[in-house]
Amino acid sequence: LIHLYNNEHKWARLGNDLLLGVKADCIADRSGQQFLPEILHDDFENAMIVSSDGSKRPLVSSSKWVTNRGIFSSESDKLPSPTNCALIIAAILVVSTLAEIGTKKTFWLVDLIVMIACGGCGLILFAMIFSQHPTVSLNLQILLLNPLSLIFVYPVVRKLRRGGIHWWLKGLTLLTILLLIGNIFQSYAEGMNIVALSLLIRNTTLIMRNRKTSEAVSINYKVKR
Repeated sequence: LIHLYNNEHKWARLGNDLLLGVKADCIADRSGQQFLPEILHDDFENAMIVSSDGSKRPLVSSSKWVTNRGIFSSESDKLPSPTNCALIIAAILVVSTLAEIGTKKTFWLVDLIVMIACGGCGLILFAMIFSQHPTVSLNLQILLLNPLSLIFVYPVVRKLRRGGIHWWLKGLTLLTILLLIGNIFQSYAEGMNIVALSLLIRNTTLIMRNRKTSEAVSINYKVKR
């Protein structure tokens, strides 16, 4: 229903879809659709008053537009779509991961930026939990856009710089998998699944590389002993 009004304004639509949770994807009955002024107007326009004698008369005798209806353009329409931006982010993450494999280095700055960005967005979604709006309190997108990433960004990056993996990175990988499964229950914002898949590839690769490195160090230590 909301997309009827913001479908041409892709970045406004993205902002709305990031905030709306599971309950926004439920089927709305006619009463639930009346939060939109035009639907409420139409229902009042067609409503009838039934008198005690059975006679009927319209609830609304006449209606008119206070201002002229028009088509409004948006500057955001000139920007790349959220999907294109998500593909760019995914490309950066995948290329960085492949480069790490080739150079046997860890580009921890990439993870630093990603965790700060996801954690910052997560603060907004966390605030929505306390909103009285009925459709924003349960939002599965907080699994990826998690405010806890801001708390764990330092120990995660510190571990990466030392060639290790912090447990939060493993936990975030699990949460990303749960987010992707959550597509069954919620329609996510445009590009969310693309970013989630690219992060899943990166984090899984980091964990696997670290495990192999740890096993190699352990074997080397035993041989030396």
